[in-house]
Amino acid sequence: MKKRANNLLTQQRVNSASTLPAQTATLCDPGYQLTSAITTQLAVLMNRNDLTQADKAVIEMSLLGGLRISSILRLQGKNVLNDLSCCVLQDKGSSTVIFHSVYCRDFWRMTKDYNLVPFDGLSRYYYYRLFIKLGLNKRFEGNINHSVTHLGRHIKGLVYKSQKMTEIEKQRLLGHKNIKNLQYYEKQPDKDQKRQ
Repeated sequence: MKKRANNLLTQQRVNSASTLPAQTATLCDPGYQLTSAITTQLAVLMNRNDLTQADKAVIEMSLLGGLRISSILRLQGKNVLNDLSCCVLQDKGSSTVIFHSVYCRDFWRMTKDYNLVPFDGLSRYYYYRLFIKLGLNKRFEGNINHSVTHLGRHIKGLVYKSQKMTEIEKQRLLGHKNIKNLQYYEKQPDKDQKRQ
């Protein structure tokens, strides 16, 4: 039964047409066009029929939460709290972050109820290729390459910078010990919109 439910999570297509919830407005900074554009793009992605529920959950957590793909892929049913938020232990000895899903609550409910390992067999390389295919990448000033799976981390870095958060708060939320790494995510996007 557990294996069958796990297969449903990774292969079932969702046909529900949902609109952008009002609570998402708190997750984006209207001062940054990139943030609002990504939020709009996320709403469109959550209604696509060719993405699995697992794919949608990873995309949401990466873009809205600024979480590392590797941290997301380790989540299990035991990491889902009673309110269906996820307790995410970040990499590199960073603090734990609580992520409140906007779009994928049914996915997390099933994961919790059946104590599933929903991303078993998936890798960050799979999501790198998926993000490229979906156009989820952007070049930031001074970078040679586009940011792909770390796009959400750049967005969060810019949002935290605009909200005048202290370095310690930003470090805790993005999960960095080093200030130089934190400053990397605060770079402005380049004008180039497409991956070459």
